Amino acid sequence: MIKKIILKLKSIKYLRDSIGDDIRFEADILGKYFSVKKRIKPGTEQNFDSIIGEFDTDRKIFEAFLSLRVIEDDPIFNDTASFATEIKIDTRKNKQDFLYEVSIKEIRVRTSKAKAIFKITLQAEILDEETFISETSDGWLRV
Repeated sequence: MIKKIILKLKSIKYLRDSIGDDIRFEADILGKYFSVKKRIKPGTEQNFDSIIGEFDTDRKIFEAFLSLRVIEDDPIFNDTASFATEIKIDTRKNKQDFLYEVSIKEIRVRTSKAKAIFKITLQAEILDEETFISETSDGWLRV
């Protein structure tokens, strides 16, 4: 049976040191690119319900390469960190949460020791894919 996987960004939690508050999150999975920019203060969590991608599969375990990137947008310095992994989604479950952690070290002219940690929660929702075949005039289906 074909299953539809809807992968969503659920939340971003900003921990530790402040490196700025203009945060851009990017994700790339199977050639589907997603980006969102949000003002997030250190020590807070921003909730989302944004679809990163939708995928169809007939496998019990859906595996794909996932690339995550967090950028602190700044007119002069863009502090950036990336994380790449393989996501494995069990299509026999209805929902699954995935927690990823991305660390960014602030880069400035002088040496800085500021380090921010972003905890990113993704959620996979699995739905049964339904296919309907329209009626024929004679009642027979030719395959």
